[in-house]
Amino acid sequence: YVDSIKSSADNLLTIINDILDISKIESGKFSINPQPFNLKKSIEELFQIFNVDMTLILLDAFILVVTLMSLIVYAKNWFRNINEYHNE
Repeated sequence: YVDSIKSSADNLLTIINDILDISKIESGKFSINPQPFNLKKSIEELFQIFNVDMTLILLDAFILVVTLMSLIVYAKNWFRNINEYHNE
């Protein structure tokens, strides 16, 4: 339980920092400082916090990817049609 509490506290701190970053963006005082992170570890921590069944997550992720790919193809075709219309 201690690990879950610490992880939840770290996540809460991240959310608070994100809110502060939004305020900085709105005021024009935000600068981007890319930092490496371990995506796999972050996802595993989320699963651990919420005690999620990995099979359901993978299925949801697959559905999300398929949906996003469909939207990308649709947007590409839409922009191509707009461009062709304006070039006539």
